[in-house]
Amino acid sequence: MGDTRTHQPLHTALRYPTECGRSSTGVREVLLDRLHHDQSVHRQYGAVQRTTRRNQSLKNDDEVLRGLEDEGIPRERVMAVDREKVEDALDVTELADSAVYEIGESEYVRKADVDEETKETRPRDSKISLR
Repeated sequence: MGDTRTHQPLHTALRYPTECGRSSTGVREVLLDRLHHDQSVHRQYGAVQRTTRRNQSLKNDDEVLRGLEDEGIPRERVMAVDREKVEDALDVTELADSAVYEIGESEYVRKADVDEETKETRPRDSKISLR
């Protein structure tokens, strides 16, 4: 399926917002098979590096609360307001957002226009360079 030098520019190019679908997943899998931990490969569109990320998610509520209580942490200390449930409650009441939210404004810059032709040349250029 090609070598790492071929897949790296393709993977980097596929990271641009395009309609690539599953293509980047397949390329990513090939690179994961071939790169060692913390190994980098630099090519035309940038670099890729294999690294490890730690993912964690809470166990079910009973296990979490039991574990904390076993260590002397009362359940009230970790219970919190669920934002989604608050949103649902606001949808069915006449309570104003300002009653439950701190509201402020901030300035920021956003993308206002995209040159689609230029944007589309990046993936097309990568196909050309891979042949």
